[in-house]
Amino acid sequence: MIDSVVLGAVESALVQHIKLSSCVVVADGEEGSEDKQLIAYIVRDNKDDPDDTRFSDWTIDTRSGACPEIRRAVSGHLVSLNT
Repeated sequence: MIDSVVLGAVESALVQHIKLSSCVVVADGEEGSEDKQLIAYIVRDNKDDPDDTRFSDWTIDTRSGACPEIRRAVSGHLVSLNT
């Protein structure tokens, strides 16, 4: 279980490691509930190369909105704050 998440750190990891132009991360769920999820709204950075196809094979689950490729790309760059 994770006690706390610094949303700005998640945003920073996404922008740095996936090459995004911007990103906003929000926590979704009832206040005080342990059943929360992070939702990231992302904007690709393809200004330099409009033909960039690095993301073309990424999948987004239409029911949950989850993208396994994003999770894998940033999971190693986030540090647990649990002690």
